[in-house]
Amino acid sequence: MAAYLFSRGVVKQGQLHEFVRGVKKIIEHRRKRAYCVPEVLYGLSGPMNTVLLRFAFADLGKLEQEERELEADPEFARMNAALPYVEGSITYEIYLDDRFGKPELDPDVV
Repeated sequence: MAAYLFSRGVVKQGQLHEFVRGVKKIIEHRRKRAYCVPEVLYGLSGPMNTVLLRFAFADLGKLEQEERELEADPEFARMNAALPYVEGSITYEIYLDDRFGKPELDPDVV
């Protein structure tokens, strides 16, 4: 079952290019450590300068493992803190794939 982490935030006005440079550094940092690399999406509707990072993991255990390791990584913390988000705008959501709608997982369905 796949797990998805969505990290949404608003970038400070006039600092979108700084965000792009910073998120590229974070992606490279994650790639070097064989961590999940996020898909970065830029909002075209809704609040101005909204960005969404979408992470896809094989399961919740992998997501939790990476989170624990990144919490102990001072270089990652420095890069993440340098992203020019509007204070208080960041939200996190975790979703699982549609495992409940898949008949092959239901033993009562033939």
